[in-house]
Amino acid sequence: MNSCGHRGSRQSAHFGEKPDSIMSLHYARGFEIGYFDGYTRVLVYNPWAENEIMARYYLYREDSSLLPKDGYHVRIPLSSLAIASCTHVAFLDLLDELDLLRGVCNASMVYNPVLRQSINEGQVADLGDAFRIKREILLQIRPQALMASGYNQYDEHLQAISQAGVSILYNNEWMEQNLLARAEWLRFVACFLDKDRLADSLFRQTEANYLRLKELASSAAGSAPVVMSGDNFRGSWYMPGGRSHQAQLFRDAGASYFFENDSTTGSIALGFEQVVRDFNQADIWIGASNATDLNALLAMDERYVWFKSVKNKQVYSYQGRMTADGANDYWESAVVRPDSLLADFIKLFHPELLPGHEWIYINQLP
Repeated sequence: MNSCGHRGSRQSAHFGEKPDSIMSLHYARGFEIGYFDGYTRVLVYNPWAENEIMARYYLYREDSSLLPKDGYHVRIPLSSLAIASCTHVAFLDLLDELDLLRGVCNASMVYNPVLRQSINEGQVADLGDAFRIKREILLQIRPQALMASGYNQYDEHLQAISQAGVSILYNNEWMEQNLLARAEWLRFVACFLDKDRLADSLFRQTEANYLRLKELASSAAGSAPVVMSGDNFRGSWYMPGGRSHQAQLFRDAGASYFFENDSTTGSIALGFEQVVRDFNQADIWIGASNATDLNALLAMDERYVWFKSVKNKQVYSYQGRMTADGANDYWESAVVRPDSLLADFIKLFHPELLPGHEWIYINQLP
């Protein structure tokens, strides 16, 4: 698992000393793991600044005397953890480490039933909004580390928490442009839990499943269905850019997408008139998540009837697994199981290829 991988040149540009070996990452670009004698170095790169390091972590088991003086010094495996995003839940669940959790932000948005029970029983604290973390509560439960997203890096609450001795672990999986790259952040989480080998095995299995399904989709007979995505929000319709992980999912599942040759990695904001012009003949509309059925969708905007997908009742949302108060598993387990998400989309675009598959994350608006 440890070898001199594709990050060596990037790494030596910042450090004179090279690690004895580095973890070979196949998809993820946002972090790097290097192994030295006596400790492991983890680098998290700033997704908004080329080659800039957002955080350095030096992981050790017993002896910390060999560690460099900069960065976070983290003893592994972690004994306790808090998380600022529900997207981190599935990483811990897959590694069988939910018991480590002492606190979570936006607790009502947690889908995982085991964790929800722990929250309801008071074993896991609700830390409030990720941008206004209840640091008094967090410092009362005092986890060894807090896993947060990089957009929180300048949050004064996080800075105060760090100064109090809680390590801030920046997990930026959501900034990756590839679904497998997002899932590969399992390796990042696992290194703090001393479960590198388990993460390697789990990810390789997910990768193999995904690539097998992608190959299956490429064998589909007939023309590819045309897909449109998102919905109208306060006058703007946000569509996935052509280099986004969502557009990649459409391609891998065997659909045709208007922006598939676009170079945007994030979302594209469109006016309603442009959406009507370019997508009125799309076969399938996915991501109409603000409505529970077609009648409710048309009540939001009667112009939706102009779309072929609405006329043919081919409108879908990501509400396949939701709790009564709105927690959605699409934002949790789908992050670490892109193979299951791909299977859902192949079933949607080419149902004949997976006749026995039942949708997990998506559902059709009745």
